[in-house]
Amino acid sequence: MFFIRCIRISNWPDPRKIKPLANISSDAITKDLKTNQNLMSWWEVDNISEQSFELIAAAIVSQYKQEDSVSLVALPKDLVCEIAQEIKHAPNNQVPIIGVGDKHYNIKILDYETLGKLADAISKVTSGNVEFVRRYKFGKLISIINTLNQENRVNKDNLEVAVKKHIT
Repeated sequence: MFFIRCIRISNWPDPRKIKPLANISSDAITKDLKTNQNLMSWWEVDNISEQSFELIAAAIVSQYKQEDSVSLVALPKDLVCEIAQEIKHAPNNQVPIIGVGDKHYNIKILDYETLGKLADAISKVTSGNVEFVRRYKFGKLISIINTLNQENRVNKDNLEVAVKKHIT
């Protein structure tokens, strides 16, 4: 099992260079690891197959108010459980991709030390473990959502306008 989170891959270390935690950009910390009421949004998947990443990426972009690419990072669930103070299943019924909203979790992050451990784990993964990182352009995600729509796996009423206008 793995947890997946949306990040901006350009905020993290160059995959050809491993940087120490102290050199992680402030944007990586303040934007990619942003919390709301000390909770951080993650998605659970059984494996890190391309299909798993694509479903989560489609679920995320389907809620965007503007066209944008999506970068994702996956961490083993047992590692996240060691780091996080608490993990709460938090189904998101507004996700337009049917069956994906139930995979949503909130991870409780209460202090700088916990956030630092999580940042360190993500930094290590983005520094060369390409199987744990994916980047999707908006057009590719629209193609995935269109395929899911043809399979009756999209609730078009919940799609944001930026995405809905591209769905056939």
